[in-house]
Amino acid sequence: MGKIRKIKNMRDFRNSKSSYYVSQDNQDVERPYTVMESKTRKIITRCETRTMAESIAKFQNKTPSFGANGFPDFLKE
Repeated sequence: MGKIRKIKNMRDFRNSKSSYYVSQDNQDVERPYTVMESKTRKIITRCETRTMAESIAKFQNKTPSFGANGFPDFLKE
């Protein structure tokens, strides 16, 4: 009998209660992955790889840099 493999689905941050999620921007060739804020849908940072963007979003969801205040507007794109 063949073994059944369980495929790990990527977590969709947009549907969860998290404040930040990863999105893909097709216009920027060098840094296509963006970390977005859920409330305002503004870009926090752009990354070259999806794993780097996911690690930033996961870190900000777990321990926010600016506490309950969120990112200041001058740091957003």
